[in-house]
Amino acid sequence: MTAKKDIATPKGGEVALPSDWEAALAAQAAETATNVRPTSSTISLRSGIVSYQGVQAPDNKLDIVIIDFAQEHTFYKSKYDPDNVSSPDCFALAGAGVDVADITPADNVPNPESESCGSCPMLKWGSSLNGGRGKACQQRYRLIAIPASALSSADAVLSAEAAIVKLPVTSGKVWSQYVSTVAATVKRPEWAVVTTLSAKPDTKSQFKATFEVNSLVDFENNPALYKALMDKKGLVRDALFQGYDLSRETEQAKDGTKYS
Repeated sequence: MTAKKDIATPKGGEVALPSDWEAALAAQAAETATNVRPTSSTISLRSGIVSYQGVQAPDNKLDIVIIDFAQEHTFYKSKYDPDNVSSPDCFALAGAGVDVADITPADNVPNPESESCGSCPMLKWGSSLNGGRGKACQQRYRLIAIPASALSSADAVLSAEAAIVKLPVTSGKVWSQYVSTVAATVKRPEWAVVTTLSAKPDTKSQFKATFEVNSLVDFENNPALYKALMDKKGLVRDALFQGYDLSRETEQAKDGTKYS
C-alpha cells in the first residue's frame, strides 16, 4: 500500500494524489495479478462428445470464437488412468508460432527430460513407453474460446467466460489445416470468424475434432468488436498459458485424493 509520506497534503487538509500515482496503481495491479490464478472453463471432447461445463452440446456442435491457441507438450511416466488424472512429469507451453527447437520445459518442472523440447529423446518417433512408432511426449494444441453469442456487443466479448479446449494429439493436423484454410479462403485469422466445433468418428484414433467456418465476425456493422477481440486476446493469455501445479498435485496424490 502507498505510505502516508508519499501522499501530498496541501493546505486545508485535503489529500492529494502522489506524484507517481499511475505507476503505483500499475505496480499494485501487477502484484495482485501474480497472486490470482487465472480461471477458465473447459470444453471437453472426451470420447468424441463435445460438452461444455459437463453438458453435451446440441447435435454435438458448439459455435465459438477461438481467441488464441498454444502448443502443449506433456510427458507422463505412467499410463493414463481416467479415474486418477494427474499432472504430467514434464511439460512445456509455447505460442503457436514458436519452433519446437526453441520450446523449453516449464520453470516448475523439477526434473525435465531435456533442456529443450527439440533435443528431447521423449519427443522422438519410436520413444513411446507402450512400444511402437509413437512419441512418449504428447504434442497437442490448446485453444481458448468464447461463445459465439458473446459477439452481441463489445462489452459481452470482454466479459464472456473463456473456455480451454485441449485437442487430441491426432487432431493437431486437422486444426493446423483449418487455420491455413481460413487464412487462404476468407483472409482472416481464427479469432475473426465464428467456428463450429464438433467431432466425428475416426477408424484409427476413435474420433477427431472438426472445425468449420460458421460465419464471419461482422466488424463492418459493429466495429467495436475488433478492439474488443484484440483486448480479449490479452485478457485470456494467462489462462491459455496456465501450466500444471506440480507441487500441489504431488501433495494431493500422497493422500489418495482424486483430481481433474
